Amino acid sequence: NKIDFELNIENSGNRQIDPFGYIYVFNRKGAEVAKIDISKGDHNLGIDQINEIEKTWLGRLASGKHKAKIELEYGKNGTRDLQDTLFFWVLPWKMLLTFTSLMIVLLVILIFIIFRKTYKQK
Repeated sequence: NKIDFELNIENSGNRQIDPFGYIYVFNRKGAEVAKIDISKGDHNLGIDQINEIEKTWLGRLASGKHKAKIELEYGKNGTRDLQDTLFFWVLPWKMLLTFTSLMIVLLVILIFIIFRKTYKQK
């Protein structure tokens, strides 16, 4: 129930910038489920500098495909913007492990039954 977001932002301009904005998380139906704040003043970037922004969201997502949309602004009065979109999957590992184990057991039983029916001792 913990999702870590890591953003790498490079300032290739000739002025210091301070990006701020939000990371929006959408479920597979397109409904917004989270809005993660990236505060102004926390991530100053100097000229030709790369900054890593790490954000953690504690929440519950249903299994399936989800989308994270990053919308940041920078400059005086927030005149410039940065946007990106990321798609990710949430897979419940306990359910996958149970399903995989069950399939392996069924496969072994099926092989055993087929072997007994086709192999006859003399």
